[in-house]
Amino acid sequence: MMKTTFAVAGVCLAGALVLAQGQQPAPATPTATTGETLLSLYQSERSTDVKETILQTLGDRGATATLVSLYDSEKDQDLRETILRQLAHRDDQTARAKLAAVAESDPNAELRETAIRQIADHGQTTVLAALYDAERDPDVLETILRCIADRDDEAGRAKVLAVAKGDGDEEVRETAIRLVADRGRIPELIALYDGEKKAELKEVILRSLADTGTDAALKKVLDVARTIQTKSCVN
Repeated sequence: MMKTTFAVAGVCLAGALVLAQGQQPAPATPTATTGETLLSLYQSERSTDVKETILQTLGDRGATATLVSLYDSEKDQDLRETILRQLAHRDDQTARAKLAAVAESDPNAELRETAIRQIADHGQTTVLAALYDAERDPDVLETILRCIADRDDEAGRAKVLAVAKGDGDEEVRETAIRLVADRGRIPELIALYDGEKKAELKEVILRSLADTGTDAALKKVLDVARTIQTKSCVN
């Protein structure tokens, strides 16, 4: 009971700090006193709920440098993810640089993927494409690729198609092919099939075409089936 009461009191204290200036809108840069008080409260607090409230308050107050410092010192993964989300809402170079650094090189793959998703939600396709080009882990590559596809802009569509056509990891290419299919890009899929050399990937493309159920896609599948049957009869 005492622990719950203390946690509630902590939440109230963090909220009170936001209202400390007569309920005026939060300034772009936090005062040193407010920032130091929140930082001190965070460092001494044990309740995760209270800490998350403090992080949200720091984000609302524009305390980017404090959030970056807390990310580097925090051990709890859930809280680090909260910090990444708060940084994503900060429209400044320091926050963007930190998110990019985590996405590129954090040793924790889950945190890297969180940073990537936050960049996808708040950043630009070109940033995601650069992250993709620098990445080597197939699982992370697939995460970036899905985020790029979800943006569904011209740059994103071009990047996904380039990966599908490329000579990289086959599983990643399969993901790219399916993402092309999911968005109903039948002419691109047909061109991919005609240009592909690997039998396994040609099968993936055919299945993806069939799964779309469109007339043009099914026609291509039937044409391929007839060609294979004709060659089989000749042999």
